[in-house]
Amino acid sequence: MATNRAIGPVGTAIRIGVGVLLAAAAIAFDYPSRGISWWDVAAVLVVLPLTAVGAAAVLNTAYRRWPALARHTRTPWSAAQSGAAVIVIAVAVVVGTVLSFLTPVDRIALFLFFGLSMVLAALRGYDGCEILALPNIMLRRADAIWCPLYSPIDSAEQLSDSTATRVAHGRPPRQMRLRR
Repeated sequence: MATNRAIGPVGTAIRIGVGVLLAAAAIAFDYPSRGISWWDVAAVLVVLPLTAVGAAAVLNTAYRRWPALARHTRTPWSAAQSGAAVIVIAVAVVVGTVLSFLTPVDRIALFLFFGLSMVLAALRGYDGCEILALPNIMLRRADAIWCPLYSPIDSAEQLSDSTATRVAHGRPPRQMRLRR
């Protein structure tokens, strides 16, 4: 896993908790069906990651084609950045749903993909869109599409870490510094 962690212990714990909860719920609620098949494994490890990377690649191409749009996506708080994350997630959900209707892939694959992605993002320390964690590990890259759900947690944690570092070095936190 990567040594440069972009998330702190709270973001890591929350991602692992949600990921394990999604995977456990998928297995628990899928009990009456036939269980996890090879089709499901192929969807989780190949089809859905490729779909997520494809959606991110299309968005990155659009950003290169329209630089004005790219300027609005530099921060995780912009509407364009949130829209990019929603598009990638929606494409993965739509493809997973279509697969469950047209192939032997069961609904468990989509939940396992999201759960595995959350856990991998936490273990890697990746602060981007979690469903891109598995493809980014395979491709050894990091996409700049942030998650609108976890970005506020990561930002608050980074702010508290920088404040704690300043206090440990005998300097007041930035918010409390007096102007002269």
